[in-house]
Amino acid sequence: MAHKYCFKALDKSLQDIPIVCGGNFRQIFLVIPKGTRPDIVNTSLNSFLWPLFKVYEVNQKMRLRAKSIYELEVVKIAMFDNWMLQIGDGSFYDHPHNKLLQIPHDIYV
Repeated sequence: MAHKYCFKALDKSLQDIPIVCGGNFRQIFLVIPKGTRPDIVNTSLNSFLWPLFKVYEVNQKMRLRAKSIYELEVVKIAMFDNWMLQIGDGSFYDHPHNKLLQIPHDIYV
């Protein structure tokens, strides 16, 4: 995630050139020393440039479409992806009261 001033500087210098940005907002946000949640949102997400973006969403898991992986592997990858999304959403906890998470043995490294 980049600071909104980075996008502003890029907009001034490359205003007429289309730029492709990629990323996932579930990933790590900027580190703002002693910043609150509104401070982090203000430095990264609030920008006058957002209305100028055209957003495309990926709705297929491209890794699962590869012809070289076996059907069992496709199922395991899909289960892992769904597990990670549930963790990111905060909707998957083995112990809801203390927010502990049990990692399945089959994904240990």
